[in-house]
Amino acid sequence: MNAEQIVEKIQDKRGASLNVRLVSEIEALKSHAGKMVQKITEMTVISGVSFENRKDVREAIEAGERSEVGSLKWGEWKQFPFVISHKGAEYIRLYLPSQAQQDSGFCRKPSVKFYLDGAEISRAQAEEICGSKAKARENAEGCMTVKAANLEII
Repeated sequence: MNAEQIVEKIQDKRGASLNVRLVSEIEALKSHAGKMVQKITEMTVISGVSFENRKDVREAIEAGERSEVGSLKWGEWKQFPFVISHKGAEYIRLYLPSQAQQDSGFCRKPSVKFYLDGAEISRAQAEEICGSKAKARENAEGCMTVKAANLEII
């Protein structure tokens, strides 16, 4: 999907939970040249909100647990608060559900699968082939910027 198609689907759902699938190709290390691992992540996200207006962000600022929200670290807003443009590519800004939303039980816990030549492989195997690019990363900020071409609304 391109950014315009995604925004069409989500613009009327500001702040609503969306089930998404992120599909990306992870390049292999030189020692595994020619191999490409596909990573598929399914999860619930929130879109169409302004990061600084999130309750958990406001509370963290008030408690001194984080600094004020600044400008984008890279890229520029093409269509606030949905699309960021950077070096000719378009990205969709998504947010992880708050802890309260996660605790409600209505959010899909992130599920990650890796595939090599169409066959599912373990994360350990993906890390062996792709190195640190396949490692799980903690998202302390609660926001993600995802390449529009890698995103499917499910």
